[in-house]
Amino acid sequence: MLARLGDLHENERVVRLAQEPIGQLLILGLGVLLLLHDTPSVLAAPVIVFASQWPERRRLVLSVAGVLTLVHAAWVGLRPVPELGSFEVLPWEAPGASFESLGAVALVLLVIAVTWAVAVHLPRLPGWLRRHPQLAWHAVILSFLGLACLHPGNALIQTLVYTVTFLTWRVAYLLKHAQAGLAGTRLVDHFFYLWPAWGGSRVPYGQGLQALGRREAGNDEELVRSQLAGLKLLLLAKLWLVVVSALKLFVLAPSTPDARVSDHNLGLPRLSSLIEGSHGASLGVAWLAVLIELVHVTLRLAVYGHVVIGCLRLCGFNVFRNTYKPLLAESLVEFWGRYAYYFKELMLELFFYPTFLRLKVGPRLRMFCAVFAAAFVGNLYFHLLLERGSMVSGDWAEVWRVLESRLVYCFFLALGIWLSMLRQQSRRGEPVDPRWHRRLLRIAGVWLFFGLLRIWNVKGDDLDLADRARFFVSLFGWPT
Repeated sequence: MLARLGDLHENERVVRLAQEPIGQLLILGLGVLLLLHDTPSVLAAPVIVFASQWPERRRLVLSVAGVLTLVHAAWVGLRPVPELGSFEVLPWEAPGASFESLGAVALVLLVIAVTWAVAVHLPRLPGWLRRHPQLAWHAVILSFLGLACLHPGNALIQTLVYTVTFLTWRVAYLLKHAQAGLAGTRLVDHFFYLWPAWGGSRVPYGQGLQALGRREAGNDEELVRSQLAGLKLLLLAKLWLVVVSALKLFVLAPSTPDARVSDHNLGLPRLSSLIEGSHGASLGVAWLAVLIELVHVTLRLAVYGHVVIGCLRLCGFNVFRNTYKPLLAESLVEFWGRYAYYFKELMLELFFYPTFLRLKVGPRLRMFCAVFAAAFVGNLYFHLLLERGSMVSGDWAEVWRVLESRLVYCFFLALGIWLSMLRQQSRRGEPVDPRWHRRLLRIAGVWLFFGLLRIWNVKGDDLDLADRARFFVSLFGWPT
């Protein structure tokens, strides 16, 4: 039954019925209903309706909605929401319209307009800029960041830093498209992913126009199939949200000491609490906390990604999921690609392939350098930009506290992916053992690696490298 529900977009009879007026009404009604409480943006639901009714103006509708979402965020004074990854972009503090917040809107639009002008005129720019627009763009970002560090109290510079760090990777896709040629496209064709109406994290879900255009519905049948696939993802998001809620209600101890706890809660300590030593736990409980943390964070990411991709699919862009069954992956490289697909694609396109194509060394060393460029250097740089708040305020101790454990995380992630790729290459052509217990062992190995790796990445206000190292060695019975 579940398999049939998952393949509704492939069922020809359902697709035909969904193209009828009553079918469209049901699809849009159910889509809006599913988005009432979980959408990152208040405009996502009406945008889906308009984009479905005027598919030939889809990009214009989404671009206008992006501007309206930006204005709405300024008007109500949205504060940062890092967990949801939605509009944490601008440092709006007080509710209500103000000169600062409306000025921030103008600044976002100005930055987008300037980057678009540069992209349009890229073929006429000096040779170095034409060949290396990404390096030039990141030099601009780091210059603004350095300027903000020198002038920590300047609100305009701070807002500029927050804006460009959100746009960093979205503009990167625009510049990649510009290198290939922007002929036949306008700003409105790019604005909707530069500032998405559905919210989104700094990772561009759906990537840039090149990828989105390939997956855009070109007729009514393709639109309906995309919408049915989107409904499936929104329903899955609800299902995983129930599982996450059940974990919090019945399994995990509350994240705050004064929170109410169900009588049926097992009280399993959070991984961050165990690392900081606020909970004494047996070895078995510690290992269970490591594995449950991996499941918890994976499901939370899946919920958010399914909502964003579900919105895109309902609008007519039948793009890939961000998270696709990573807990069933049988190799480390497979897990990395399934856990956060668009982050992996970003690292591949901007770090892995440029390194791999430019290096003229042996194949193994070439692969090693390319993997470390993506999973270590690119990953670390991406998360360095996430600490722009601490940097502009001059809190370098906090920046280093976060990044020192991230260094360990990125190093072992890159090493594990490289070894996994070597193993796959050495076994190329050999049949994979299909027996269930062998498959279970491979999955368990992946869980073990990424569960232990999570120790170096789990968030906590007071966690430092020493705390993480002590907890890590304690899992193997070594004295701390």
